[in-house]
Amino acid sequence: MSDVVTLCVAHLDGISCAELPPLSDVLDPSALDALFADESACPSCVLTFEYCGYAVTVDSAVQCRFSRIGAGD
Repeated sequence: MSDVVTLCVAHLDGISCAELPPLSDVLDPSALDALFADESACPSCVLTFEYCGYAVTVDSAVQCRFSRIGAGD
C-alpha cells in the first residue's frame, strides 16, 4: 500500500517518486502495509493522513482517495 501512495502522488504531481520526500516522514510505511495487508483483519479500518499536499485516505477495501489540501471542495 505504501508504494501505491507514493506512486499515485508522484503521478498526480507529474514527478518521479524519487522527487518526493520519504513517506516515512509522515508515517511508518511498514505499519501502513501491515494494517491493510488483510482486509478481513480490520474490516472497518480507515486511515487518513497528509502527504505532499494531499489528504490521503485508505480504507479496508484497499481503496485510496487523494484530495489536494486547500483545493476547495
